[in-house]
Amino acid sequence: MNALLTQYQDLFLVLHLLSFAVGAGAATLHDVTFGRQVQSFDLKTWNASLFDTYKRLIRVSLIWLSVSGLALYLPLARELNAEPLFIGKVVIFICLCLASAGLYGRVTPTLIYSLNSAEVSSKRQRQLGFGLSTLALGSWYGLVTLSVLRLDMPLGVVLGLYSSYAVFSAVTGYLAERRFSRRFQTTSERTLKEVAAELLEETDLSFLK
Repeated sequence: MNALLTQYQDLFLVLHLLSFAVGAGAATLHDVTFGRQVQSFDLKTWNASLFDTYKRLIRVSLIWLSVSGLALYLPLARELNAEPLFIGKVVIFICLCLASAGLYGRVTPTLIYSLNSAEVSSKRQRQLGFGLSTLALGSWYGLVTLSVLRLDMPLGVVLGLYSSYAVFSAVTGYLAERRFSRRFQTTSERTLKEVAAELLEETDLSFLK
């Protein structure tokens, strides 16, 4: 088994790198586009099929990353298990999978439903959406950075840096939600004023008649 995996090691490496590129690119496009869409309150430009394509690409990338990563790991299991950086990358990848599952499987569909039904999504859902998107996107680029640069860092340093970034993601989610709430309140007040002005104008016209 190991001999077969070693024979096709170059193929699995190419698949691994390609999966990274596709996954990180799709996650970037999805999060940037979705963030702008949520804050614009404009459903006319909504493209559901585009977001479904992004999510499929991310899902497939994570699956192929797992398969190719396992194929690359098995022949070198003893050596890799002794490397703290490899253990740190595994932890980050698991967190990436969990964050992606929560974001694209639960939080994002809820936010999309609230947009389509003209309902206001809950504050917690919005905080999770912004926070998980920041965490997932940072995990993608963190894994790419650790893999490409091959930094020699102790496991404690890797996990400490990633934990700090997780806290940063939570704070980002909180601040982004506050900004969203203020913009939503401003937009709602402006809409109410426009409606009130139209009603007053119609009332005046009907009175004159």
